[in-house]
Amino acid sequence: MRIRHKIILSIYIVLFPMLILAGGFSYYQNYSGVMEESTQRYQAAVQALDENISYFEQDLIDILTYFAVDDAIIRVLSGNVPADERLFWGTEAPTEFIRSILAIKYQISTLVLYPENGLAPFYVSRDGSVPTLDIQAVRELDIYRKAVAAQGDIVWGKAGVQSGGLFVNNHSEKILLCREIFDLTKKHRLGFLFLSVRAEQYERMCENTLLYENEAVAVLDEDASPVISSGEISPELYAALAQESLAEAGDESEVPEYEGNYIFTAGLQAGGRRIVYVSPRKNWMDQANRSLIAPIILGAVLLACIWPLSIMASRIISRPLSRLYNSMNRFKEGDFSQQVSVSGNDEITELSETFNTMVRDIKNLIDRNYVMVLRERESELTALQAQINPHFLYNTLDSLYWQAMDVGQLGLSEDILSLSELFRLLLSSGQGEIPVDRELSIVSHYLNIQKMRFSRKLDYSIDVSEEVLSQPIPKLVIQPFVENAIVHGLEHKDKQGKLRVTGRLSGGMICFTIADNGAGMTGEQLNRILSPEEDPRYAKQRIGHYAIRNVKERLDLRYGGRFSLDIESAEGKGTTVVIKIPAAGGLQSEETEKEASNA
Repeated sequence: MRIRHKIILSIYIVLFPMLILAGGFSYYQNYSGVMEESTQRYQAAVQALDENISYFEQDLIDILTYFAVDDAIIRVLSGNVPADERLFWGTEAPTEFIRSILAIKYQISTLVLYPENGLAPFYVSRDGSVPTLDIQAVRELDIYRKAVAAQGDIVWGKAGVQSGGLFVNNHSEKILLCREIFDLTKKHRLGFLFLSVRAEQYERMCENTLLYENEAVAVLDEDASPVISSGEISPELYAALAQESLAEAGDESEVPEYEGNYIFTAGLQAGGRRIVYVSPRKNWMDQANRSLIAPIILGAVLLACIWPLSIMASRIISRPLSRLYNSMNRFKEGDFSQQVSVSGNDEITELSETFNTMVRDIKNLIDRNYVMVLRERESELTALQAQINPHFLYNTLDSLYWQAMDVGQLGLSEDILSLSELFRLLLSSGQGEIPVDRELSIVSHYLNIQKMRFSRKLDYSIDVSEEVLSQPIPKLVIQPFVENAIVHGLEHKDKQGKLRVTGRLSGGMICFTIADNGAGMTGEQLNRILSPEEDPRYAKQRIGHYAIRNVKERLDLRYGGRFSLDIESAEGKGTTVVIKIPAAGGLQSEETEKEASNA
């Protein structure tokens, strides 16, 4: 997986749990709000139904009260009246006024007054139902006994579509309001009064109260039996409602629950009845779940909006890493000039700067070692190609040496020996550094051979201190300058040429001096020898396949800025070459300090 994808994934890994927690907290808050709001709404619905039923029944109660306190009616119920007097109610009681009231109270279906003194009952029926007119039969009914026991309070009941009870023929379900009328002492019963209203009017009020189709509401009597209901309520729930724990609950602090239903109750103002509202818990959870839709949509929109931002952020972070990665690949393929452009001060910038430093150090190391070795190998190969079978040459020189010895030519034999040793030293491979005494041996053999050429024209001396002889130096550092002094400085000189080679150890540096009194050089010639655009004439001046420019390059690769090469020359006055290179101990100490500083 690429780092860009990892960054995007990391952003979502961080954000997703936060969104889950935020969504969970929002759901908890919404759930609490839904529970509280729904509780208040259902309590308000039950309270509204209570008020509607109480308001509806208040007119009925007023009519019953009017019958119980009207003086004319009390006088009729208290007197002795022949039982066969059918017109008595029309002459002795305010029945016309009562009929007028009943005419405007459309909710009343039937009103019946049974006098206890044997007078014929007074009744009004608006729906064609026929009440029972036999007072003796009425006295056998439970509702009559409850009314008597209530001592003038109203008793509620229900009459089904059937014959019997208070009706001989009943066309619809009715809710009954009954009461017994007493005299002022509450000791003598004067009459039994009841009126009825159609049950569908109560049912309509209950249906209008329901908030959802799967809910139910019922009006229960004092025995927890349903008088009116809308919706389905199980018999088990009615039985549970008769228990005190469930019957008394339902206040604002606690909503009772029964078999996955929340129960709300309210007591009606009259008759000891209760309203029971049953709401399935599923309805509440559906409301809470609907409140979760908004956070989910918001979270999805947020995740979608974060996608382009995360891509942009990943590109900003990964682009420097991509540049670094590409540079590292090119460096791995051999391009040692790679440098990563950096900006800022973050960890990626530090990593890029470290890479740049590493590339520079490796390049310098390669320049100092690998390139030097390659150049030496190239030079050796060039020298070997320029030679004609070195072993044949050694054998030939060896034969000449012994022939000269046999004829007594000691001087010639020494010159041949010097030439043979010189070739052996120059053509030996595999050694980049040699001790100073071996380098001086090359110089000494070379000077012996030149002494044979110039005889008395050449006078040379080699003066090197003992502590310098064992010091390692790059091969053929001194000899090229000695050769240059003879070939260009002394070869065309008429007078005797002098050459002096010295070596001293001072301040951790080895100082070699090659001085001659030859023809010297002009400033222009001196600059061409040491400049990068070297004159081809001087670049091709070789002995042991090393030119003066090559010597300077090898010293630079080996010692860096720790060496110096100074040439002083004047035309007609000779040339002095001063080479200063670190001694073995000083170089080691310097490299140790550099490694420590890099670490």
